[in-house]
Amino acid sequence: MASKVEETIAPASVRGSLRSRIFSATNGKFLRWFAVLLVVWAFSAIYEGTHLKRGFVPWDAGAYAESAARVLHGQLPHRDFVEVYTGGLTYLNAAAMRVFGESLASERMMLFAFFLAWIPALYWIASQFCRDWQAGALVALAVAWSVPNYSEAVPSWYNLFFATFGIAALLAYIKRPAWKWLLLAGICGGASFLAKSLGLCYVAGVLLFFLFREQCIARGDAASAESAAEVCVGPRFATPVYTIFLFAALAIFMGLLVRVVAPLIGGGAGEFVLFVLPEAALCVALAWTEWETAGRLPMRGKRGSVRRFAELLRMAIPFSIGVILPIVVFLTPYIRAHAIGALLGDLLSQASMRIAAAHKIPYEIDTIIPVIAIVVAAILSARLRGRARWIFILCFTGVFVAGVVLGFDMRFYHGAAYIAVWSAAYWLVPLLVITGVVIVIRAGQSGLTAHQPLFLLLAVTALCSLVEFPYSAPIYFCYIAPLVILCGAALVQPFPRISREMLAAFVVGFFIFMVFAATPGFIYVLGFGRRPEVQRYAIQTARAGGLRVDPESASVYNALIPLVRAHAGTGDIYGAPDCPEVYFLTGYPNLTPDIYDFLRPQSGDTRKILALVANPRVRVVVVNTDPPLSPPLPREVMTEIAREFPQGEMAGGFEIRWR
Repeated sequence: MASKVEETIAPASVRGSLRSRIFSATNGKFLRWFAVLLVVWAFSAIYEGTHLKRGFVPWDAGAYAESAARVLHGQLPHRDFVEVYTGGLTYLNAAAMRVFGESLASERMMLFAFFLAWIPALYWIASQFCRDWQAGALVALAVAWSVPNYSEAVPSWYNLFFATFGIAALLAYIKRPAWKWLLLAGICGGASFLAKSLGLCYVAGVLLFFLFREQCIARGDAASAESAAEVCVGPRFATPVYTIFLFAALAIFMGLLVRVVAPLIGGGAGEFVLFVLPEAALCVALAWTEWETAGRLPMRGKRGSVRRFAELLRMAIPFSIGVILPIVVFLTPYIRAHAIGALLGDLLSQASMRIAAAHKIPYEIDTIIPVIAIVVAAILSARLRGRARWIFILCFTGVFVAGVVLGFDMRFYHGAAYIAVWSAAYWLVPLLVITGVVIVIRAGQSGLTAHQPLFLLLAVTALCSLVEFPYSAPIYFCYIAPLVILCGAALVQPFPRISREMLAAFVVGFFIFMVFAATPGFIYVLGFGRRPEVQRYAIQTARAGGLRVDPESASVYNALIPLVRAHAGTGDIYGAPDCPEVYFLTGYPNLTPDIYDFLRPQSGDTRKILALVANPRVRVVVVNTDPPLSPPLPREVMTEIAREFPQGEMAGGFEIRWR
């Protein structure tokens, strides 16, 4: 329309000049957008590059490396050994070892490649809700709260990457609907599941978004009918079949969630707020909007329900095909090897064992106070006017800055300021989701449609936050922190009166806190207190890949590895329980199918262990006296080991015995 008016009232020279200026402005905005991307991309690469080989959790690094090495040498996960997760990531790590060599650093190089691909996607999503330089600042904050804190190739990082890629594809679909975006989002879901079964949470979040988008489309049809005076008079629920389906689906979803979570929350308010309340709030939003939508539809009964189901399936089918495609590729070698039964049996049996073995409650519920204060402060900054507003902003910002500064001093009330700043981020998910749900419920027709990106982010973030269940160590918040930051950006967008100066102080403060106070302590103390950097020592073997570890780990493995090699020679070793890093770092094969012993009950069979120990090929036994997950070896086994292997020496928590 604008171009036609322009051609009518403006001469050719003016039209050319105007088009040139418009093109130059558009081109200039893109160049600035791209320049900000390059800057934040370079910062992210340098920052993560300096942390890539920093830190070492032996049982994590050992499990991923040993599994990848087994695949590299022809074994099939779940059939030939007890794979810790779904298994897709093991193949990726094996490919990394084929390219970079068999070392603990190889899988981190692959992680770094995915990290670099993740940054543009994160930046593009952030730029949909704020200006380019603001998006760059948010990406820098997201990077500080994510991978550099623990640069191990854990599956949860890949769940984060694929969730981000999927959100980007779905935001593109919202802007310009096309089945290719749904297919791509589905492929991200399937790939995420192959990294870790938590990928199903991303899939569930997307399905909740599809329900919401269908309601937006149905309301659009109702608005069109109203404008054409076609509104029908009838019962409250115009499409009873579809409405019943939606309510039933939400009830089943919440029932499954509560059944899984309830046995381990122990009645604790903190666990309920983290693991149940956000999902329940999303279901309430969908139920409320369905109540409001169904009574306004122009078509009644079966015809209306069929149309709504068709709209939902139009989104769900391409997405589901995308989810299935990578899973089918993964299943191909199992089908050829007739090992589908072993795969399914392993996956189903391990789920309950992992939940039972790794249960850790989060912070106490009273630590939610700092984040409530931040949310209230943001609201007040939008409500207040004039001098009172600026006084309040300066005072609260000053309190926050003081908290960040005091967080560096663990002598201040035993680190109370550190805990307060960390908690202000940790409890954000339920508060952001509840705030977003209130916004969605209060939106009118046009507002509801405009909130599709917000609901998408809330749904995926809330479901992906279940990565913290049942093991809620602070590092697990980092696996979803970037999604939480994106949710915050989406929630702030509709409220231009919220103080941008205060928000900028939050971004800078949380960035400084994470980079200089939290990250140096590594994950053992992350979220609990500031500690100096100690990850500066090397394990003296090529298979360690040059990782920088703490002095205790370096001392233990630098003593253990040459001792095992000297006495095992060309023979074999037996390490238990939970000794994957011992096998990988020493270069000896694991004679059992176990990575973590607790994942296979048969691994504790005394007779099988004694038979293995009696094997003359086994020349060294390494006993982990303080296993992280599995129970210690039975007393009779230890007695027999001492008899068969009379000589021994300790290296940290390992007892090395030889004939």
